Amino acid sequence: MHSPTFMLELTINKEKYMFEVKKNELTLSDSFKFDVGLTPNYYRDEVANEFVKIPESFQVMDTTNNEPISNAIVGSQYNPDAYYKMIAVLSEAILKSNIYGEFHVQDSLFDGKGKFVREIRFPNLTITPKTRKVGDIIEFRIRFRTSLDGSWMHLLEIAPIRLACLNGQTSAIHKLMFANKHTSGFSVDTLRINIQSGIETFQSMGSWFESLSNREISESNVREILNTTLFKNQVKAKADLDKNKTYNWMINQFYQESKNLGMTMYACYNMLTHWASHTPHELRTKSTRVHQRQYDDNQKVLFVLKSPVWNNYMN
Repeated sequence: MHSPTFMLELTINKEKYMFEVKKNELTLSDSFKFDVGLTPNYYRDEVANEFVKIPESFQVMDTTNNEPISNAIVGSQYNPDAYYKMIAVLSEAILKSNIYGEFHVQDSLFDGKGKFVREIRFPNLTITPKTRKVGDIIEFRIRFRTSLDGSWMHLLEIAPIRLACLNGQTSAIHKLMFANKHTSGFSVDTLRINIQSGIETFQSMGSWFESLSNREISESNVREILNTTLFKNQVKAKADLDKNKTYNWMINQFYQESKNLGMTMYACYNMLTHWASHTPHELRTKSTRVHQRQYDDNQKVLFVLKSPVWNNYMN
């Protein structure tokens, strides 16, 4: 049964933001549908008193509504793809991948239509690793990101979510199902195969989470992990990290996570994913673009999880 549940449209600093949450419905709503194209950019030649075309400079346009896409100046080789066309391919691939049961969809537009994110949660597809928190359920989620301003590639990924805290569960066996600047290869069959493989990867992640829960660490170990990864440049510059707002938040959050998870690598991991998933309010400024910040911070968490110091503590 299709049941749209919530839609919100905001304008912040003259930029349009739109969000919709719905259940068991993959079709993109009309509010998110528009065709796109390129139009040449011009500058005014004051001497000749005329407008002159700028070589290799084009504005990405919403051609349905005759509106420019914010900050979307591209070259002639850039070929924008309408969101609804990509979602149609992804939706068919999901239906053919035989994921059974209900699903919840959240669609989001950011930066004046310049960026689009779709997240699909599958509450019937879960794992419950044996961590120090009883009933620590992790739910399967797919996330698709793309942009018209050229800042994001087309990215389809497994993005499991821990229900106890709603943290995105980035992992070292994180599986990118599609990542490309172009849509070549973005086909129903390719995505279907990768989604099915992604489900298998997700179902094997329980032992990885359990290994995190079984590794005990101290505050000094957490500081070493941070000092050699996220704050490596600050350490090299001999900055006083005790005065760093983000650094202090992370140490404090580690102790908050430890109340339920023990002084473990799993607590450290959830501190990192909490930071990347939520962008805590005390770490935001008036200019913080949370959707971009979360995208960037998630990549930083992946960097930590693949670092030698992290692997040293896990082996």
